[in-house]
Amino acid sequence: MFKVLLGLETNHDLEDEPLYLNIEREESPLIVNVDRNGYFRQNYDVRGWKNIVKQLKEDHEVYSERTRFGLISDAFAAAQIGRLDYETVFQLLDYVPKEESSLVWYMVKNGLDTIAKFYGNEPDNIWAKRYAEKLMRKRAKRITRNITSKEQEEVRAGMPSKSEDIPSPVFDVSVEEPNSRKILSKRSEEHKASDSSLNDFFDGSFIEAYCKFGPKNCSSTFRSVFEKEVQHRCGDNDKASQCVRLPRHFRGITYCYGVKKLGGIALEKVKNLYKLEDDEEEKKRLTKGMSCASKVSELKGQLLNALERTGGIRISDIVMVFNSVSVNPTAEEFMVNFLIEKWEMIIARFRGEFKQIEGVINACLGKLRSEGQIMLVSVLFEF
Repeated sequence: MFKVLLGLETNHDLEDEPLYLNIEREESPLIVNVDRNGYFRQNYDVRGWKNIVKQLKEDHEVYSERTRFGLISDAFAAAQIGRLDYETVFQLLDYVPKEESSLVWYMVKNGLDTIAKFYGNEPDNIWAKRYAEKLMRKRAKRITRNITSKEQEEVRAGMPSKSEDIPSPVFDVSVEEPNSRKILSKRSEEHKASDSSLNDFFDGSFIEAYCKFGPKNCSSTFRSVFEKEVQHRCGDNDKASQCVRLPRHFRGITYCYGVKKLGGIALEKVKNLYKLEDDEEEKKRLTKGMSCASKVSELKGQLLNALERTGGIRISDIVMVFNSVSVNPTAEEFMVNFLIEKWEMIIARFRGEFKQIEGVINACLGKLRSEGQIMLVSVLFEF
């Protein structure tokens, strides 16, 4: 007999008590809330999780994609509130190198990212990142085979290219294509149609998380891609949405690593592309790229540029700029102090747009690091 706990609380303000089910089956795995049709979480006792782990290792596809997503989501949620030990969670993840579902990997990625953030700068963070990188490595290689532009496809089809002398990325991005313009054109249209798909979003998000865990080839790969697909391809009067031919879900991370590794030259390139761009989604990617600068002076400059009326940043995008900069680890050094020092400038820029002001405050206060900063903020807002 093993127990199933339904209605697992992840918010201590919930009033509903958990429901326990005693199941008279010890060897066969039993899953509650198959396909996630119910709005509740569930946990299992040691025997229940052991049976599930065994089944996933033997044949994970007996469970639907949504069911596998739910199992992993529930396991991480239970572990975060102390209802399940992380050893069981890691045993559950042993099968995932065989997992093909972008949806399931999205949950795995989120869970691993939460663990890494929990450890912060503690020594265990190194172990957490190494574990995550190793678990995600195989899928990362598979996904990044799709980092290819239309020009790269044309080169492989025997057509000339102006940038053949630029080194290829470290990841294997080769895709065999027949020497036929008609087929290339058809595949290009199919690719454009799939750019905005959910799987593309999941894959782009996955690679961004994977690169945060520290694999060295991310830097060299996306720096090279930036040089070839952005720096050398886009002229001073070009829009990124027209001149950058990378799949959309790889553009944000390409802009980011270009700015991070190539410095000021790449930053100015991305800034110029932002000013010319009229596609909203592309502007978001470019904003994210600018926020990856590694110098405090460059990041502060972006915030000041956003607040200045002549900076070229629309007032509706200012909060997005602050949010993007705030997730850069370098920003921890100055976000709170910047809020305090530039408070009058922030108020003047928004002219009573309190929702926007609130967004800036939230972006900055997420980096509170000391009692001194808390006291300064308390005085500023008269808490």
